Amino acid sequence: SEPAVSMSAVVEALLVSGYMLSSSTLLLVNKNALLSFPHPSSLTAMQYTCSSSAAAFLMSLGSSKERHYLNPSKMLVFLPAAALFYASVFSNTKILQHSNVETAIVFRSMTPLATQLIETFCGTAPTPTMPMLVSLLMILMGAAGYAHFDSEISISAYSWAIFYVIVLSAETVVCKAVITKLQLNTWGLVLYNNFIALLLSPVVNLVCTGRILD
Repeated sequence: SEPAVSMSAVVEALLVSGYMLSSSTLLLVNKNALLSFPHPSSLTAMQYTCSSSAAAFLMSLGSSKERHYLNPSKMLVFLPAAALFYASVFSNTKILQHSNVETAIVFRSMTPLATQLIETFCGTAPTPTMPMLVSLLMILMGAAGYAHFDSEISISAYSWAIFYVIVLSAETVVCKAVITKLQLNTWGLVLYNNFIALLLSPVVNLVCTGRILD
């Protein structure tokens, strides 16, 4: 049993490292994309289109058990999670538009604390242990220290950053519950998340700006 545990730990470490690399790289790519193409709504709409199309294509290559076709009733159940996903992506682009990549990364690091508090309050996770709580509070103190010494601080950037932390934490909790209920795999999650967000994009933009795209 010892090798199996060790292999599991290695796999988890690789997954976490891969997430860190892809997440930070995505922020850098989005920041550069916004500098060249300063239209957040149009940019994210193109990203949703590419992501949902890629997920649908890759799913079609797998076995029938791995395929999750778009179903209206499932889309309705997934709507709250997708709406929060859309809000988190949109607020993230706003942070990058008004500030730098470092600010986005620092505030994103606060989401584990907020997520833990939400899950504990909702009863979906046990009360954090003291070492876990201390670790999360240290992250919070680090973020507060960064905000205090940030030379590029602006009300707009930090307002979007706080909103981002709230919606991203809520999205994590809601999305976890929805995935469990609908029994979606990774490609199904990507497809539903991005396709519904793509449908929401022109509606939200029309309400907020009076235009379908910016």
